[in-house]
Amino acid sequence: MANCYNITTSLIPNSIEKEYIALVSPYEDHLIQVVIFGYQSKEAYFHIVIKDAENFIDEIPKIMDSKIKAVILRVHQLQNKFVHIIELKYTKAGYELVQNHSIHDMDESDEELGEKILGKNELQKIVFCSDKPDKPLIKTLKNILKAESKKFIFVDDTGNNKYTGAGVIEESKWIFNKKYTKFHVLPTTTRAYMIGFECGEEEFSIFMEDDTVALPFEKTVIQSKSSFNYFIGYFNWEKRKVCRLETSALGDDNYHEYEITLKVDVDNQPSYAVRGINVQQIIDFPSLCNEKMDDFDEDEEEFERCPVIGFYENHSFICIWDDTKEGYKFLDSWGGQRGKPMHIAFDKEKPYFGKAAEETFGKLGKFVVCDLLQVIIRTEEELQEYKHRSFTITKDDENPVLIEFDTFDGTKKAASPEFLMALLLKQHLKAIKKETGKKPNGLGFCILTDFDWEDIECINNCLEDACNLVKLGNYVFFD
Repeated sequence: MANCYNITTSLIPNSIEKEYIALVSPYEDHLIQVVIFGYQSKEAYFHIVIKDAENFIDEIPKIMDSKIKAVILRVHQLQNKFVHIIELKYTKAGYELVQNHSIHDMDESDEELGEKILGKNELQKIVFCSDKPDKPLIKTLKNILKAESKKFIFVDDTGNNKYTGAGVIEESKWIFNKKYTKFHVLPTTTRAYMIGFECGEEEFSIFMEDDTVALPFEKTVIQSKSSFNYFIGYFNWEKRKVCRLETSALGDDNYHEYEITLKVDVDNQPSYAVRGINVQQIIDFPSLCNEKMDDFDEDEEEFERCPVIGFYENHSFICIWDDTKEGYKFLDSWGGQRGKPMHIAFDKEKPYFGKAAEETFGKLGKFVVCDLLQVIIRTEEELQEYKHRSFTITKDDENPVLIEFDTFDGTKKAASPEFLMALLLKQHLKAIKKETGKKPNGLGFCILTDFDWEDIECINNCLEDACNLVKLGNYVFFD
């Protein structure tokens, strides 16, 4: 590394040219190689393989002297594909990517193969590159492509530095002058970037973008608050694994949801931002209780100022009557406006609930039942395709839907959604009794998530059965 300082003066004999361009690109076994090209001649004057890639990148400003006009980093390794087609269309800003795909099945007629490779567009120029020009298939493809274009160029020595040097110099001209677009290809993502989260020992993707998407690129997703660790990264198709770039929790517990934005700039450098969001219908929940429960109080005394439970995504909220304020307020012991997660954990002899159960789910990836509303709103047919990370859907002669989960003693148990909802409901009733000193005569229920009416009806039916299981006779539903 030390020998590379003042690289053109010390390592290029007599400093043959006045200006140079440096290309830094991947090499085998996680190494990188550095090639120095003359700006005028486009010749390669110097080549070195570097072991400590990270340190070298950090030291570039010191290593490269003033004769290096630009350093181009080609740091994303491409995969080896059988026949890879890239179609470009020239615009004022440069060459725009039209299509980018691979063909693996070549067992077709020449006519079918030509259409499969080229499509139906009329092409002004075809450049065909191969380092195996004598293979029969390459000869066949060469004849097919040559017949389809007025200008056909065949390159059979792709490893020749003269092509790399010419490309590097032309791209450097665009770096210095953005109006010079004669050979500039508009950048696209070179990786399949993704946002995901940890659950137990597994990694799950919230979304994964295809590679070769035009840059700059931006994608935003909304996630409910949770105890999971989230990450941005990319999927390595060659090794079939996720490569993380950054991992962190969403943030504090002061918001209902989080907006995660992934950005990839024109240099293929990803970044992300997390922004907390408060949901208005949750904020307005006490006011909604005031309005709706007043209507019930006029005709039904059992519902006079009774507690109300609201559901949003995988969280629940409790509002109780406050005599001093003469209105409803959030129950502080149930998380106040932040509510509590609707998770039940079975990794111990006695089930436990809420945030502790959610943390167990994030750590172990099993033993926990959650997303109960998502199960309830699905038909039996839809549940056949429904997959969850922590439990499976089954049934028996008496129950058309059962949730089967792992337990602390190594066995699996199954329960109906109504029974599990009743377990959650008991926890709500305990919290209300602890605050008010008595078990409520009735309960109100409100679905705060924007479900269809059919889905809300399914949830209300489940809540009705759960109320019967805990022997709560008086309950009312409102939207």
